[in-house]
Amino acid sequence: MEGWMQTREVENLHCSSVLELHFRDVNKYPPLQQEELNRLVLEMKAGSEEAFQKIVLHNMRYAISVAKKFRSTSIPFEDLIQAGYVGLIAAVRRLDPERTNTFSTYAVWWITVYIYREISKMDTMLGMRGNMRHRNRILNVRTKL
Repeated sequence: MEGWMQTREVENLHCSSVLELHFRDVNKYPPLQQEELNRLVLEMKAGSEEAFQKIVLHNMRYAISVAKKFRSTSIPFEDLIQAGYVGLIAAVRRLDPERTNTFSTYAVWWITVYIYREISKMDTMLGMRGNMRHRNRILNVRTKL
């Protein structure tokens, strides 16, 4: 499929950053209409990898939008977007065409879950010593009581 994981010559483009280049690529794919989405979901459930890729490509903007809400965390923005993409892929794979929910609502929920997981994982990795001290203090208080 054209554009899927396609590499580009960054030197030839006049962009301020690779992230800006990525945003431009994402904006080339407008959100799908509900009828088109339903057709692609049925094709995907029948085994079409191309339909799966098209659904993901046309909905990547949701992952970026949700990731922007978490920019104040200690996690780099690129990592938040990546976690959002993993959540989007999980949402597409788990999508049930019989459900009445709109896909955007369903996808945003899964994207948020995966971003929270990434933040939790990174906070645990970065703050291991502080957490251990806090846990030991709690254990010491419990044993004194």
